Amino acid sequence: MLTPKGKAQMRTTLAARAEITEPILRRMSSEEITTLLAFLDKALPCVVEEGHDTDVVCRLCDIDACPQDRCPVCPQGAAAG
Repeated sequence: MLTPKGKAQMRTTLAARAEITEPILRRMSSEEITTLLAFLDKALPCVVEEGHDTDVVCRLCDIDACPQDRCPVCPQGAAAG
């Protein structure tokens, strides 16, 4: 669980991430975004070791955007991570 200070930092982090990613995603078609998501679903588990790494990655995740039932990083699902 994040503290109030941690929640504030998370909002700042997600806003900074959105400033970078949203202009990129706006230029992509829905088909390109679907392809990108399929690639990330396949690639992320290859670069994140199960255990401590998943805890670190999930701390930087946008939980509202993460598919809770099939997190691409945490095999048990985001709710478990």
